[in-house]
Amino acid sequence: CEDSDHDDRSRCGSRPFAFRITLAQSHWDMREYVLAADSREELDEWLCACQQMAANASDKMRQLRSREKQSRIASELSSLVIYCQAVPFNADFELQDSRTSFYEMCSFSESKHDKLVERGLQLFNKRQLSRVYPQASRFTSTNFSPMPMWNSGCHMVALNFQTGDKSMQLNAGRFMANGCCGYVLKPRYLMDETFAIGGAREQQQQ
Repeated sequence: CEDSDHDDRSRCGSRPFAFRITLAQSHWDMREYVLAADSREELDEWLCACQQMAANASDKMRQLRSREKQSRIASELSSLVIYCQAVPFNADFELQDSRTSFYEMCSFSESKHDKLVERGLQLFNKRQLSRVYPQASRFTSTNFSPMPMWNSGCHMVALNFQTGDKSMQLNAGRFMANGCCGYVLKPRYLMDETFAIGGAREQQQQ
């Protein structure tokens, strides 16, 4: 939307004030409209009204695109969000912190796993979800063994699926035992309240 030139004003007859609106559907489809007014005040009113309509149209378009994105998400997938709500991981986690919820999931790299096991990761995994991912130094997409993470009760272990190595074979065998349904129940020793790994027993007693 812009003030019109002399040629546009000449097409508006006796009205001295005019402006041009350009509507571009695409680079090849552009339409122009010339509006005229009898006074500068009336011209300003038209300009304000056009700008307000353009802003409202932009807001409606953003809302429409937002609804379209939401509609593409399957309701079954959307309902899983409440069970896997990502939260920042605090390395100084308290084993009996009542503020955490079972559906919150913390993520940390493989390099932190061994130290966290000594500090009570197994007990942490009894009340909250955890996810382990490869450390950033694996530039060639190599994998770590998922066995130590599974043995300490970690719920999700992320691997580089593009690398078909021994770790991926272990992962395939792990879930093949349960019909490849996507999850495996924890072994009994991880459900035993008297069992602890490393220094977790001392921390639990304290």
